[in-house]
Amino acid sequence: MTTATQTARGPKATNPNTEVSGTPQSTDNFVRNPQIAFWKPFQGKGCAIFFEYNASKKCVFFEMRPETQGGTDDDPKFDKDRRVLSKLGFADLGEMLAVIKGRKEGAGLNKDGKGWSMFHKNANGNTAITFERTENGIRVGMSAKVGDAAANRQSANITVGEATLLEIFLTNAVTGMCG
Repeated sequence: MTTATQTARGPKATNPNTEVSGTPQSTDNFVRNPQIAFWKPFQGKGCAIFFEYNASKKCVFFEMRPETQGGTDDDPKFDKDRRVLSKLGFADLGEMLAVIKGRKEGAGLNKDGKGWSMFHKNANGNTAITFERTENGIRVGMSAKVGDAAANRQSANITVGEATLLEIFLTNAVTGMCG
């Protein structure tokens, strides 16, 4: 597993440990919000997962970018142009935390036993987010559909250890949103 941090020029590969940035930092008029990211390269079919806390909007942005060809497991490449992005509020974060803490099997609703999903809709289209427990961690996925275009789907698994770090990050984000 490779991880990422956000820089003014986009994601930058770091060491094999997941990085969590704490307080917003300012460098050359670029303010970096607290963020946690997981890189999941897998033979050109993986993705990068980003959670970014935005204090001014009192939300967490959740983004997934597909892996592109030409990268390696040591130096993966992810496509920012084909990313899927969703804005998460209190209810969404509560659902995710309930899954991480083992209080629910999945976030959102499990309609007719067909799987767990949180659904977001706006004037441009809709997004379905999957966040459910597996035997080895949590399956994270997002599908975004804009207009008549085909849905853009991304998914990956995070480990129990990564989920523990995400729990800390999301808990801190909720605390910040309350302030």
